[in-house]
Amino acid sequence: MHVSEIDTPALLVDLDIFERNLTRVAGYARENGLRLRPHTKTHKSVRLARRQMAAGAAGLTVAKVSEAEIMLAAEPVDLLVAYPIVGPTKLARLTQAARQTRVTVALDSAFAARQLSGAARAAQVEIGVLAEVDAGLGRVGVTPGEPLVELARTIEKLPNLRLAGIAFYPGHIKSLDESGRRALAQLSDLLRGILDDFRAAGIEIGIVSGGSTPTLFHSHEIHGLTEIRPG
Repeated sequence: MHVSEIDTPALLVDLDIFERNLTRVAGYARENGLRLRPHTKTHKSVRLARRQMAAGAAGLTVAKVSEAEIMLAAEPVDLLVAYPIVGPTKLARLTQAARQTRVTVALDSAFAARQLSGAARAAQVEIGVLAEVDAGLGRVGVTPGEPLVELARTIEKLPNLRLAGIAFYPGHIKSLDESGRRALAQLSDLLRGILDDFRAAGIEIGIVSGGSTPTLFHSHEIHGLTEIRPG
């Protein structure tokens, strides 16, 4: 079959490049002690997700409940929903997913945390939570400092939720030119201050989840980062 005969939409993968990328990313994460939880929003493929985990990914990241439901077929041991989930219908579907694998949700408000807690309690499941901090993009996340610490305290007190750590997305760093390198250094300083705040508050932070595709191979330069989510 010639490429011109393939109906659209269709996913075409150069397997040699694909395998090379898998090996490179997994090797980088392993060599730098970083947990790899790739975002599946781009490929949206259970088969590719399975290959990512076979190459060393510790889990998967998705953007919404419907993606989580699909990626359950890849049998991940850990599934991160990287956006707050609200509303009874979506929360009910999310708790069903939490019956099948370990689920973590990144959120940035007490409102979303309380809704998630209520749904998890009704379904008798436990869901991990990453408190989302705004690292400079201005799109999601609470302000660093007391607002972030207070959100973490709220999560800790809510039933059927487990504070797993914090999350951020440095989407404002588009390239690693001179200005991008400065922004990366500022991000590292920001994370250092955030972790100092949590230590002073007596709050244990297990996971520091962040990174993006543009910053992927410079993730080891970000202070305190433990997990990367390229995608």
